[in-house]
Amino acid sequence: MPKMCNGCEFLNIDEYEQDLIKAKCGNHPPHICKKYNKRVTHFPYSEPYIHPCEECEKGGEG
Repeated sequence: MPKMCNGCEFLNIDEYEQDLIKAKCGNHPPHICKKYNKRVTHFPYSEPYIHPCEECEKGGEG
């Protein structure tokens, strides 16, 4: 299984929270790694896994 940030304690919002915000406010806030203050993304965008930032990859976390 690939490294992923889903469920990471340093992820600012998970998928559920992101969907709630989009439904209530209309905007789609990005996923942010709070440990390194970096945006993390899905790739490709249709998959459910949020991939770690480069710093987490190097540090062995994620």
